[in-house]
Amino acid sequence: LVANVHDQHLAQCTSRWERSLTTLAFMTVAENTINAYLDLLAHDTEIQVLTATTVLLHNRDEYCHASITIEIFRRIFEALPADQRRFLLDKMVAGMTAFVAPDFTTWETIAEFEGVPGWEKAAAEIREAQGDKPLIKDHSGVYTLLSDLDVLDQVDFEWGTTAGKRS
Repeated sequence: LVANVHDQHLAQCTSRWERSLTTLAFMTVAENTINAYLDLLAHDTEIQVLTATTVLLHNRDEYCHASITIEIFRRIFEALPADQRRFLLDKMVAGMTAFVAPDFTTWETIAEFEGVPGWEKAAAEIREAQGDKPLIKDHSGVYTLLSDLDVLDQVDFEWGTTAGKRS
């Protein structure tokens, strides 16, 4: 889903700078939201120790990516004219919205491929139970970045339970 939304936004771009800033926004959101998911897996006592250790190591790598993307975003944002800053902030919102949207297609594809009995019924029940409610994602890294840039008031996003924001 996220890749499709990113592609849709790229298709609407009319210039190279728009495409570049769209990708920067989606990349920044991606690199700053994956850690919450990996933290859950790395500390899950129900999965195999080797898997949890692999996830823990992967998560350390992702924390490095997050700090690098934050710095890249910050430097580019500060160098942009006002209209391009506005565009970039709008694409950040599009990226965050895409990342909290319910998307079960990966798991459905795996269940179908593996021939899991009754997967269609289970998938339909999960989709119905989830509805249009956003999935919980930790956008605290993005929240902190935008707060540090003093632009939170320029971002129309319902942080709610998706922010994981620090008080």
